[in-house]
Amino acid sequence: MKATIGIILGTIAASLAGCNHEVFVPQIEVAPYSAYLPWTGGNTELTANQSLPEIQVVAFRRSNGHAASITEETTRHRLTDDYPTATISNELCNIKLTKTGSRSLSIQADYNYFTDTIFFNIDLIGEFETAKRGVAMMPSPGFDHGDIEYTLSSWLSEDIAAFKTIKKLTNMSDVSTDLTVMKAGEVIMTSTAEFVPWNKLVSDNIFGNKQFKVRGVKCDASTWWMPALATDSVLYTTAEQELPGPLICNEDVVVTVPPRSTISSTISITGEIYGVSYTLPAINPIDGSKISIDGLYKMHIPRKYEIRTEIKDL
Repeated sequence: MKATIGIILGTIAASLAGCNHEVFVPQIEVAPYSAYLPWTGGNTELTANQSLPEIQVVAFRRSNGHAASITEETTRHRLTDDYPTATISNELCNIKLTKTGSRSLSIQADYNYFTDTIFFNIDLIGEFETAKRGVAMMPSPGFDHGDIEYTLSSWLSEDIAAFKTIKKLTNMSDVSTDLTVMKAGEVIMTSTAEFVPWNKLVSDNIFGNKQFKVRGVKCDASTWWMPALATDSVLYTTAEQELPGPLICNEDVVVTVPPRSTISSTISITGEIYGVSYTLPAINPIDGSKISIDGLYKMHIPRKYEIRTEIKDL
């Protein structure tokens, strides 16, 4: 009988032990920490109440409502005791992730010059469960800009040529007819320009949504077709924009079309592309420190045109 009772008690104890192992798994708790870091830099530390064999951090930013990478490297960082550190760094941010000891994660951020919030989605991985936490680093308000400087003593040029069919006309009558291909004053081609920064990531992000104009460059007969500073301002943008002084048709172009014939008019345009190096300072609104944005200011300038017509019988 005693033996039987002993077996029953042992079975109950074993069942209870198994039940405790399933139900009473200690939850991961995290001590209070700063969930927001200023864009000028700061640090925060997440400390759990138990050992964390692994910590995973996904770092990204929100740009125009969409998730975007911070660097060209991976967005997911896996920290263990053997590999306890990871760095997220480029010209616009510098952040270090460190697994400090067996239970903690340290986020040390020097700055965030993006005008986007940087998010850290954190998985604190314990022996039996994972706790999810988050940290956000505030966006920069956008840098100010200084005066642009051009290197006018050194510039590049390249000839360009373009062709396009401007008009097809048909004379269905039995007599010759004069048809106008192009009128005097019509725009044949516009002059355009664009800024091409060597570091587009910095140029596109450091000013945020601020739109501003800078002094431009001109290249026309008044400068002997050499780049010189213009009095007009242009928008600082990597998108193509129109410049003053398009190529204009200087006289009416009229063609006599024989009876029952078709004409096809083609215009050929020649010109040049000019490239002038520039430097634009981006100015930190807090301490006045500067980051130089270097690049090429490209101008597409049409110079001459020629209109050719081809007549075919119907």
